[in-house]
Amino acid sequence: MQDSEEYAGWLESRRLIISRLTAMDLAIHELGVRIDGYNEVSREKTLQIANQAETAFADLKKRVAARDLLAILWSGAIGLLTGGLAAVVVELFRH
Repeated sequence: MQDSEEYAGWLESRRLIISRLTAMDLAIHELGVRIDGYNEVSREKTLQIANQAETAFADLKKRVAARDLLAILWSGAIGLLTGGLAAVVVELFRH
Protein backbone atom coordinates (compact mmCIF):
# COMPACT_ATOMS: atom_id res chain seq x y z
CA MET A 1 0.00 0.00 0.00
CA GLN A 2 2.82 2.33 0.79
CA ASP A 3 4.28 1.78 -2.67
CA SER A 4 1.03 2.79 -4.34
CA GLU A 5 0.85 5.91 -2.13
CA GLU A 6 4.44 6.83 -3.06
CA TYR A 7 3.65 6.24 -6.71
CA ALA A 8 0.52 8.39 -6.45
CA GLY A 9 2.56 11.07 -4.67
CA TRP A 10 5.18 10.91 -7.40
CA LEU A 11 2.53 11.23 -10.11
CA GLU A 12 1.04 14.25 -8.34
CA SER A 13 4.50 15.85 -7.94
CA ARG A 14 5.25 15.16 -11.60
CA ARG A 15 1.93 16.71 -12.65
CA LEU A 16 2.63 19.81 -10.52
CA ILE A 17 6.16 20.15 -11.93
CA ILE A 18 4.92 19.84 -15.50
CA SER A 19 2.15 22.34 -14.75
CA ARG A 20 4.69 24.83 -13.33
CA LEU A 21 7.07 24.33 -16.25
CA THR A 22 4.23 24.88 -18.70
CA ALA A 23 3.20 28.06 -16.90
CA MET A 24 6.83 29.28 -16.89
CA ASP A 25 7.16 28.51 -20.61
CA LEU A 26 4.02 30.51 -21.33
CA ALA A 27 5.25 33.41 -19.18
CA ILE A 28 8.62 33.38 -20.96
CA HIS A 29 6.87 33.40 -24.33
CA GLU A 30 4.63 36.33 -23.28
CA LEU A 31 7.67 38.20 -21.99
CA GLY A 32 9.41 37.66 -25.31
CA VAL A 33 6.40 39.06 -27.15
CA ARG A 34 6.34 42.11 -24.86
CA ILE A 35 10.07 42.69 -25.33
CA ASP A 36 9.66 42.45 -29.11
CA GLY A 37 6.86 45.02 -28.91
CA TYR A 38 9.01 47.38 -26.84
CA ASN A 39 11.88 46.92 -29.28
CA GLU A 40 9.63 47.80 -32.20
CA VAL A 41 8.33 50.93 -30.46
CA SER A 42 11.89 51.89 -29.56
CA ARG A 43 13.02 51.36 -33.14
CA GLU A 44 10.18 53.54 -34.47
CA LYS A 45 10.93 56.32 -31.97
CA THR A 46 14.64 56.16 -32.81
CA LEU A 47 13.87 56.51 -36.52
CA GLN A 48 11.49 59.39 -35.81
CA ILE A 49 14.12 61.20 -33.73
CA ALA A 50 16.76 60.56 -36.40
CA ASN A 51 14.46 61.99 -39.09
CA GLN A 52 13.75 65.05 -36.96
CA ALA A 53 17.45 65.56 -36.33
CA GLU A 54 18.21 65.19 -40.03
CA THR A 55 15.52 67.73 -40.92
CA ALA A 56 16.76 70.14 -38.25
CA PHE A 57 20.34 69.73 -39.48
CA ALA A 58 19.28 70.45 -43.08
CA ASP A 59 17.40 73.56 -41.90
CA LEU A 60 20.44 74.67 -39.95
CA LYS A 61 22.65 74.24 -43.01
CA LYS A 62 20.22 76.37 -45.04
CA ARG A 63 20.21 79.08 -42.37
CA VAL A 64 24.01 79.12 -42.20
CA ALA A 65 24.22 79.34 -46.00
CA ALA A 66 21.72 82.24 -45.98
CA ARG A 67 23.74 84.02 -43.26
CA ASP A 68 26.94 83.50 -45.27
CA LEU A 69 25.29 84.96 -48.37
CA LEU A 70 23.99 87.90 -46.37
CA ALA A 71 27.44 88.51 -44.90
CA ILE A 72 29.01 88.45 -48.38
CA LEU A 73 26.40 90.88 -49.71
CA TRP A 74 26.90 93.26 -46.77
CA SER A 75 30.67 93.05 -47.15
CA GLY A 76 30.36 93.87 -50.84
CA ALA A 77 28.03 96.77 -50.14
CA ILE A 78 30.33 98.16 -47.43
CA GLY A 79 33.32 97.72 -49.74
CA LEU A 80 31.56 99.59 -52.56
CA LEU A 81 30.44 102.34 -50.20
CA THR A 82 33.90 102.70 -48.68
CA GLY A 83 35.54 102.66 -52.12
CA GLY A 84 33.07 105.22 -53.41
CA LEU A 85 33.67 107.52 -50.43
CA ALA A 86 37.43 107.17 -50.84
CA ALA A 87 37.13 108.05 -54.53
CA VAL A 88 35.04 111.12 -53.69
CA VAL A 89 37.54 112.26 -51.04
CA VAL A 90 40.45 111.81 -53.45
CA GLU A 91 38.60 113.76 -56.12
CA LEU A 92 37.90 116.55 -53.65
CA PHE A 93 41.57 116.80 -52.71
CA ARG A 94 42.61 116.83 -56.37
CA HIS A 95 40.45 119.90 -57.10
